[in-house]
Parts: sequence; C-alpha cells; structure tokens
Amino acid sequence: DNLHLLGGRRYDWATTESQFGTNPASKTENQAFSPRVGLVYQPLPWLALYGSYVESFGSENSGLSRTGEAFKPETGTQYEAGLKTELLDRRLSATLAFYHLTKQNVLTPDPVDPNFSVQTGEARSRGIEVDLAGEITPAWSLIAAYAYTDARITQDNSGREGFRVEAVPEHSSSVWTRYRFLRRPLQGLSVEAGVFAAGERTGFENDFTVPGYARVAALAAYRWKLGGSKLTAQLNVENLLDKEYFAGFVSADSLDPSAPRTLLGSIRLGF
Repeated sequence: DNLHLLGGRRYDWATTESQFGTNPASKTENQAFSPRVGLVYQPLPWLALYGSYVESFGSENSGLSRTGEAFKPETGTQYEAGLKTELLDRRLSATLAFYHLTKQNVLTPDPVDPNFSVQTGEARSRGIEVDLAGEITPAWSLIAAYAYTDARITQDNSGREGFRVEAVPEHSSSVWTRYRFLRRPLQGLSVEAGVFAAGERTGFENDFTVPGYARVAALAAYRWKLGGSKLTAQLNVENLLDKEYFAGFVSADSLDPSAPRTLLGSIRLGF
C-alpha cells in the first residue's frame, strides 16, 4: 500500500528537411522510444520518498549548417530523487529534489565559420530544488522556492568543456504571498506581493559576468458579484522598487536593461 511504481515508453518520430543557398536539400528521419520509470515509497502518511529516470526526444534543432545538412533532434536523460512532505495538518506541502540532467546533440559554433553551427555539443545540469506551498491560515497563502543549478558544457568543439552554461544563474529563489480578506467590510479584496532573486550569470565564453538582481512585484484585486457574473478589478505593479538590473544579454557590449516600475490595471467580467 505504501509503494507505487510508474513505467512507460513514448514513441516519437521526426522528419526534417534543410537547404541553404545552392546546396542540395538535406533530409533526415529520426525515431526513438523514450522510457520513463518512477518509484514512490511512503513510509509515513506525511512523508514520501521518490526517484525517477526519464529520457526525452526533442524537436529538430533550428540552427543553420554551413553545408545545408539538417541537424538531429536533441535528446536528454534525467535522474531525479527527493522527498515530499506535508506540514501544519496538510495545509503546507514541501518538496526537496536532487536532479542530474544531460542534453545531447546540442548545437555549437562551427569552427570554420561561427555564423553556422555544428552538432557536437553536450550540456549537463545538476542541482537541488526546494519548494514550499500552501495555506498558513484560510486567508494567508504562501509559495516559496529555491534552486541551486550547476549547468556546464561537457562536450564542445571549441574548447568550452567545463564552462558554465551562459545566462544560467547558480542560485535563484522566489517568495510569493497572498492575503485574502474574508470578512466585511473588505471581503472580496486580496493583496499579493513577492520577490524574485537570481545570482550572477556568465557570458558564452565565460569571459564576463552580469551581476545578480532581485525584483519585487505586487498586486491588489477586488472581486464582487454583479448579478449572476463576477467582476474583478486588479492593479499589478512590476519592479515595485524601480530597481535597475540587466534582464538579459547577448555579449558584454550588448546588455538588456530592466523595465522600470510598471503599473498595469485590468477589469475582468466572468459569466
């Protein structure tokens, strides 16, 4: 009664055609069976231990080959193990997960002409994820998460083995909370707020880093009945503290600045 097993296989097939310039068209056909296995052991009513193994077969790569050759689809394997538990009379649930993911057939720059790609890459991502979600009280709910991600290039034709995967922070976390007023005169009003934080990120050649950041968001919503319908007025505030940070980047000379404090109002009518 406290041991559960999940098993399955997925069959995919993909046909890709590619042509560039005067090169003859290239066509590839790929197919694969992708297994998945999961095991859950529940020694106590409030505690479950689990493990899983999954293989994936993705869609075709959209890069461009110098010879016009079509690329093979990406494939991946993932191992995961962890535990799930419930707290405060099952009002809160928590998950701790350890994972190891490897992705094959990753595109890397062509050493002859970096404007094109060759398919010799492999990337590995492993880390820890912690999640907490539920209701502290009937009116107050909370979602919190933390992730440590060690994402690195494990196979590459340009000497990048061991490099961190670009734009992936090692540390990231978020907390979001909501409070709903359940009694008059504020019944129907809810307020929410949260913060998202990410550590520093590195460039493609690991030759520069972009600083980490934290941004705060909030919203307020009021819901009331209008005849047989429900009317909701809501105000969202993104980047509440008007924090300046780099949301993304292409290179050390091409950084995307964050959007300033942004307010968005909406009115929804549900029938």
